[in-house]
Amino acid sequence: MIFNGIDLSPYLRIKEIHGRGISPSELTLIDVPAMDGAYYSQKRRPPRVIEIEADIRASNREELRTKLDQLNAILDVNQPVPIIFPDEPDMIYYGIPESTGEGNEYTFLHQVQLTIICPDPYKYSDEVIVEFPSDVVTVTNEGTAEADPVFELEVLEPVTFAMIQNQDEDYMMIGRPVSAEEIAFEREERILHDAMNSTVGWVEGVDIDGDISGTMVSADGKFVVSDFGEPSEAKWYGPALRRSLPELLQDFRVDILVENFNTTEGVGRVDVYLLDSSNRTVANIKMSDAWQTIKRNRARGYLQNPERTEQLIYTHETTSQATGELWNDFDGIFRFQRIGNLWMLYVGKVRPDGTHHARRIVRYSDTLEEFSQPIAQVQIHMGIFDDHPPTDLAIKDLKVWKINDPADDQVPYIAHEGDSIVFDHTNEDILLNGEPRKDLKDFGAKFFKLKRGNNQLIVHPDSFNTKLRYRKRFI
Repeated sequence: MIFNGIDLSPYLRIKEIHGRGISPSELTLIDVPAMDGAYYSQKRRPPRVIEIEADIRASNREELRTKLDQLNAILDVNQPVPIIFPDEPDMIYYGIPESTGEGNEYTFLHQVQLTIICPDPYKYSDEVIVEFPSDVVTVTNEGTAEADPVFELEVLEPVTFAMIQNQDEDYMMIGRPVSAEEIAFEREERILHDAMNSTVGWVEGVDIDGDISGTMVSADGKFVVSDFGEPSEAKWYGPALRRSLPELLQDFRVDILVENFNTTEGVGRVDVYLLDSSNRTVANIKMSDAWQTIKRNRARGYLQNPERTEQLIYTHETTSQATGELWNDFDGIFRFQRIGNLWMLYVGKVRPDGTHHARRIVRYSDTLEEFSQPIAQVQIHMGIFDDHPPTDLAIKDLKVWKINDPADDQVPYIAHEGDSIVFDHTNEDILLNGEPRKDLKDFGAKFFKLKRGNNQLIVHPDSFNTKLRYRKRFI
């Protein structure tokens, strides 16, 4: 028996397992006075209860007590975990121990009964991966129950929509097609992409929160600090660089990938500013660990004009569950966006597979147009405080988009060549380049399942390399 990835055969000799036979159902019936029988309403599958009888064997009493202690530690889990039984090596159950019973104990033997509750009553196969050879395929689900698919679409050309439907006309879709009376439109026009391979095009920074000193260089495809300079009265100090945009921007989106891998002793911050043509700050996001003896990254986000500052992102919680603690060892994204008078600041970590998590999104309606200055420059800064050792800081990528306002007969592109779209019907989520984007979901779309047997799947338009992942599910 494999419990949560651990082979229990050195601890347990299983004698009997109950709860994997004919699956029960719970029926909901409606009684009607004076009527024989009842009306059937619905049925559900209750949690699966697995009961195991086993012996724990040892060569002496001391070894027996040690094995019991080790087994208690292994079985002490806080959520359902994968369980594999030796006579079903290709099936995975998900359960959590609920209770135990004890039989006789001898010098070399302890008899035990273990009850495991599986809130999800189904068992699962390993993941099945299907590469679509065309935009119409038939997939055979060999499980005895419906399965939850995950569709991964690699975009080959600009698209205004992405859609997958089945033979029952259930469908999942984001965006919308272009009619004969409409034209596709580039709403987000990328005007700058800097992969941080060189500091050419960047000049000395201006007006940071602290003193500018030291040197920033490009190394291994990212900007890092080669020298922070000398401590100053401002306490925070380090290099800053800025670069001009190809044009002044009113409506825009700026994405920048940064790192702040912090330590208990280290102190450091990474800072990104949007500047106007007079070198004045319009918006700023920073990720900093300012504590000497604790590992605690914090994000701050501001809008600013010469008269006042509006703070949008501020994390002050100090518990282990606070967003700030989730931002430790930060490897993620800062985003600035302004459309009309609506600002959005975004901070999130990015996993190696590109998915976003530990996210914070704050929107602000600038109805008085206090922070409406056109954006002319992007400024970056990495700094340390006083003479404390630095955290591991880096700036990895910068992209800037101009956001255009569509006419009534224009339909915006939602994805471009190289982008990734994921329809995750297991978790009921939609990801665009790793970022949750359920806001793009069509009103009538649904997270449909793979039926038992044959499923015809159609992809629209024919502009993707499509992959399906699912796990066969058994009653």
